[in-house]
Amino acid sequence: MPTIIAELVRLALSHGLSDSSLDERVHNAASSAAAAANNDGLPGQIAFLISQIGVGETCKIIGVPMPDSSDMPEISAPRVISEPDGVDAPS
Repeated sequence: MPTIIAELVRLALSHGLSDSSLDERVHNAASSAAAAANNDGLPGQIAFLISQIGVGETCKIIGVPMPDSSDMPEISAPRVISEPDGVDAPS
């Protein structure tokens, strides 16, 4: 059974999309996610960095040692970001 990603890639290709077709949408989505993380202050920024590059790299960026994972609570999934105002979702 194909994954949802593989199936959507197949469908996108069958509709004439190429590797560059979604560049602007990806950029806008990433920009919106980063803006939302920044608006959430330090907790949002750190959660965003962890979701993108992992705990180890985030610790390096902020200049702290990696905490002992046995002392850490689970990290909740990042919130879903909707399309920016004025941008329609792809159809």
